[in-house]
Amino acid sequence: MTTPPPLPGIRDAFSSADFLASSEGADQAPPAEADAAAPAPTEQPAADRAEPDSKDKRVRDEYYRNLARSKGEDFARKISRAEGISHDEMTDILFPKTKGKAKRRGKTAEGEPDLPPSPAPADDASEDDGWKRRKDPIKPLPEACPIVPVGQLGAVYYYLKPSGEILSLKAAEHNANGLRALAEDRIDFFWQVFPKFNETTRQQTGWKVDQASESLMTAAAARGKFVETRRVRGLGAWLDDDGGLVLHVGDAVWLAGEWKKPGLYGDKVYSAQQPVVRPADAIAPAAECTEPVLALLDTWNWANEADETGTLIDHDGSGHRLGSLLVLGLWAAGFMGGALKWRPHGWITGDSGDGKSTLLELLEHLYGPETLVTSTDPTAAGIWSELGFSTRPILLDESEPDPNSDRVQKLVKLARVAAKGGLVLRGSSDHTATAFLAQSVFFFGSIIIPPLLGQDVNRFVVLELQPLGDRPALVMDVKQLRLWGSMLKARIVGQWTRWPETLAVYRQALAAGGHTARGQDVYGTVFALLDLMRGDEICPSDMRSMLADALHVTKGGEAPAEVSNAQAMLNHILSVPLDVFRGGTRMTIEELVIAAVGGTWDERQAPCTADQARDALRAHGVYVTGRPDKAQPQKWHSADEPPTTVALPNQSEGLRRIFDGTTWYGLPGTIGGWAQAMKRLGARPVNSRALGGRGWSIPARTLLQIDR
Repeated sequence: MTTPPPLPGIRDAFSSADFLASSEGADQAPPAEADAAAPAPTEQPAADRAEPDSKDKRVRDEYYRNLARSKGEDFARKISRAEGISHDEMTDILFPKTKGKAKRRGKTAEGEPDLPPSPAPADDASEDDGWKRRKDPIKPLPEACPIVPVGQLGAVYYYLKPSGEILSLKAAEHNANGLRALAEDRIDFFWQVFPKFNETTRQQTGWKVDQASESLMTAAAARGKFVETRRVRGLGAWLDDDGGLVLHVGDAVWLAGEWKKPGLYGDKVYSAQQPVVRPADAIAPAAECTEPVLALLDTWNWANEADETGTLIDHDGSGHRLGSLLVLGLWAAGFMGGALKWRPHGWITGDSGDGKSTLLELLEHLYGPETLVTSTDPTAAGIWSELGFSTRPILLDESEPDPNSDRVQKLVKLARVAAKGGLVLRGSSDHTATAFLAQSVFFFGSIIIPPLLGQDVNRFVVLELQPLGDRPALVMDVKQLRLWGSMLKARIVGQWTRWPETLAVYRQALAAGGHTARGQDVYGTVFALLDLMRGDEICPSDMRSMLADALHVTKGGEAPAEVSNAQAMLNHILSVPLDVFRGGTRMTIEELVIAAVGGTWDERQAPCTADQARDALRAHGVYVTGRPDKAQPQKWHSADEPPTTVALPNQSEGLRRIFDGTTWYGLPGTIGGWAQAMKRLGARPVNSRALGGRGWSIPARTLLQIDR
């Protein structure tokens, strides 16, 4: 091998023989003595250094490559700087142009000896050391960016795609395919903003995925924390921060009095979805849409719509049936779901063939396709999964009670939450939480209404149908119904500015008619929405009063009187039958209490003595105290009965069995729910060894609900 030309400082450090020996075996390190004897190199100015000829240059380059293999690239570069060789020139020596690109990418060209990788720059590295840092690794997104970052939560980032649809990407999903899915048909955006070029041809070969993903993630994080249930709004009606109406119809959003594209407005995200039927462009007179629909609803045979003579009642002077008015008001509530403070629900019941399913089908056509959620065999989980972040109405036919399933009860519970509006949280098998807002109106249809708690009954407008008789089957014009529905929606939107005042006056009319606060919430909402569809001004006060009076039970339509939770507890415990005596004699707790206080029992002598009744009650956790006059058995119509009381302990195995399966149940070692109900009845707290501890005591007259 040819000996390299003299190089000041190098020749003294390494002998030619040693160097040649090392060059013949790349894996052998130079002698340690040479390292120790090498004097400190002195830098030679480049101007004073003569350029080697091509042969000497090849020898020199080979020398430095061998030196880099044996002693490392950093050592070779230090030696080269002492000889006046620049950083870039040394790079070309170590990585020839024909193979350098492959080397810089971490690859080794065929036939080229492998060099040890260059170490990463230190934190204080500077351009003088050959390392150049990018001053702007994160590129700000342009103002006209088709992708809109909307926020971040944990390791998940949220964006609006060019189509307006919301998409969430985990940090690890910000790869090329994830970004392509995000960009939809605007992948050209990445080519324009994050270009990648070929260094030799200077032609663009693609786009920089890392820079694009980091720029998007940075912009999303700058938007702040993103909680979907608070910021995402799907299909349906909503209110803005000023109480104005917002209507999302899938491909457009009615906001501030005009239609806009789905997107980010304020801090709310209106994601693009499947389009639904939107309100008509022009507001038609009520005579062209409201009246024809009411006339169609009048063809159903609503129960309790006739007086004692069989004459149909004209409830408000319009000639329409009360059932028709209530159904149309409920339909409007379903359309306006998310914009309402209280959402009434409807339950349509009647025998087979009375027209329940046909009525629900008519309501569905008035809404239009894709506007509502409908099913004949749904589950609560299926409903809230389908709803997502929308406020679409829900129609559920065939909601019959099933003693072997709690499916309907779970749906009723979901409707209970939706009436006032609430957040529903559910876990999944992968331990992640799923949340959605329940703000929809429910329509149930069944032959028999399942048992409902008092808190559920007062959320429903129960509408009962009777046989249609010889009336011809209804032939529905689907196209016309959808047109009327679009016109009705336009009337509600056009009249919305008077909504607060209209609701207030109907609540006042219902209050004056003796309806409870819950009745004002339910029926006030129904009648106020009906008012928006029937005219351009609030109807006269006498008509409002007539509607309020029409809801009373004697005329049909009003929900049963609301029973308090405490009162319902008394009704339950008094009706429980007990096997208390031999021979199969069964008595209810009410009958036993009457006997225990010495009262008459259906004007007959009780089948047991007062002491026997007290002993039987005590075995089940009911304690009667106060001794009645045995000579003068207590009569409930007497005003001078002894002060007999009934006490229920906070903890009792007997009471736990009596209340098992109810909302007043108890668990071993805990205070039963019946104790809270007793407290609400005005019971007096007691602490007695006979009770086994603390409990609540009320007069026997209060327990037996005797007001004579």
